[in-house]
Amino acid sequence: MPLISAPAVEGANSPETDQIYLWLLEIDVDGTLHRFVNNNEAIVSGGQTYKALPFELPRPRETDREPETSLTIVNVDREIGDTVRAATAVPTVTFKKIVAATPDTIEETWPGFQLVDAVWNAARLSSTLTQVRLGAEKATRKRITKAGFPSLSMRR
Repeated sequence: MPLISAPAVEGANSPETDQIYLWLLEIDVDGTLHRFVNNNEAIVSGGQTYKALPFELPRPRETDREPETSLTIVNVDREIGDTVRAATAVPTVTFKKIVAATPDTIEETWPGFQLVDAVWNAARLSSTLTQVRLGAEKATRKRITKAGFPSLSMRR
């Protein structure tokens, strides 16, 4: 369970609060990083400006497979659709949860997602985000022996 900041705890435990959670979205397309926030105005977090863009991003589900979630972006100015269409490699996505009052404090980070199955039109872009775990990759079976790895048997 991640640790959360004092403003986040206060907001979660108060019957009424002005503490708002926001998602920061970073999409890396062919080495160019695009930053967005699901807010009605841009926000600066960690010295970086995140452009306001309406999107829906449910918290990833953790299953026995790799974590997965969906991403729906209202394609207000067609920038995202055009960017994804022009990509030559699979775009990678990192998203972070912050409290609007303390934007430099990251409450939660989800790195290393891949944007797959993207479908877009003039109004919106919808995609599945999956995170490939290293444990899910096939490993070769090899015996570790003194003959094969002589440096393991050295004593000092």
